[in-house]
Amino acid sequence: LAARKQEEEKRRRKQEGEEEESDEEESAQVDEALLARIEAAKQDRLQRKEDAKQARSKDRLRSPILCVLGHVDTGKTKLLDKVRKTN
Repeated sequence: LAARKQEEEKRRRKQEGEEEESDEEESAQVDEALLARIEAAKQDRLQRKEDAKQARSKDRLRSPILCVLGHVDTGKTKLLDKVRKTN
């Protein structure tokens, strides 16, 4: 449906004597704007990654997430205690 409307719009412009270059120019502007947004997002992501690297230390490390599956009375808690070095 949208493609059909675009085709009708192109035909109307041809009938009115408008040049198709305006479509190409508009498309080029949209492409440039999109590329600029992508590049800005990439730079932002790289900056956040670099900031996170600089802010990390051994004191600020997160504990790993661990899931232990097993039936009742198979020693799951004992394994976790050994890993955490607790009783």
